[in-house]
Amino acid sequence: MEISVIMPCYNSEKFVAEAIESFLSQESNDVELIIVDDGSSDGTLRVCKRYEKEYETVKCFSIKNAGAGHARNYGLTKAEGKWIIYLDADDLLLEGSLKNILNKNILGSCLEVDIHYCPMLHSNITLSKPVEERKAEQVDSINHNIPKLEFWTSIYSKKFLQKNNIQFFEYRKQDIETAFRYRAFSKATNIEVHNDYPFVLNRENLESNTHTWNRYNLYSIKSKVYYALYRETTVYNDKDFLLEETIRNVVKYFTMSIIYTRDKDTLNDVKSLLRDVLKETKGIGNAKIFGYKLVMVILNRVPFSLMLKRKDNVEKNEKKGSHVLTSSVMDRLKIISKKYVR
Repeated sequence: MEISVIMPCYNSEKFVAEAIESFLSQESNDVELIIVDDGSSDGTLRVCKRYEKEYETVKCFSIKNAGAGHARNYGLTKAEGKWIIYLDADDLLLEGSLKNILNKNILGSCLEVDIHYCPMLHSNITLSKPVEERKAEQVDSINHNIPKLEFWTSIYSKKFLQKNNIQFFEYRKQDIETAFRYRAFSKATNIEVHNDYPFVLNRENLESNTHTWNRYNLYSIKSKVYYALYRETTVYNDKDFLLEETIRNVVKYFTMSIIYTRDKDTLNDVKSLLRDVLKETKGIGNAKIFGYKLVMVILNRVPFSLMLKRKDNVEKNEKKGSHVLTSSVMDRLKIISKKYVR
């Protein structure tokens, strides 16, 4: 098996069939689809099992709900391919794109490549809007080992991922995929950029986690994720950047806690994190970091009595859309694929 496409899905009944159909359009026995249903409560698992029963290259696993990061990590343990692609259940593979990449020996053109970094295509959920194409930047233009394009625009060596134990952080409420990009690109020694070979079409789904997150959860998890990256990185030149991101998000987490929750357990959690960061990074950092630290010191001295009057629940962005499955999506995908797969 050459390529394993790992696709987590949670309550994706409206979109998942289109994603699976786009995989089947590859028409290659050297590509497999690993579906990990993350405890869906709708008909997602039923749809996926129907395809698994009909097609040998489609494999479906069902796990207890633990978030997209855990589902992707689980999928990697089931993958048999030499190369790994991550696909979201509301996105699509361009028709024949992976078969084209294999036929042209793109993945085998260089020995011991860790990551093949490819361009990004984006449209709305029905593909009725013009496709936006974003090119992958060259390797020497990647700042602090975090590429501009999302993690699912790259093809990863499974051997590389497993050897370096590169995994997604596992938070059920929020997926901080930037951390995976950092972990992968900071450990990679051989990255190839292929701007002539897009393979995934990202669709803007207004019901997805990206559009329904709340800032409180985001800053809470980002502060912990960046702190973990700061502690684990072996790239000295990235230390200040990761520390700055940690402190910036801790300050936002603390502020949001005061404004929106005023819950004692939550405030204990954020103050504990704040004190840990200050203690471990004493005397470390640039001028901007010291400025953030000063704010943290002040916040750490705010007494609980001024913060514990509870307010409304956490702010949420509940902007949602709807989608009705139609054959027009797959027809439009075929047209788009003909333009970009060559």
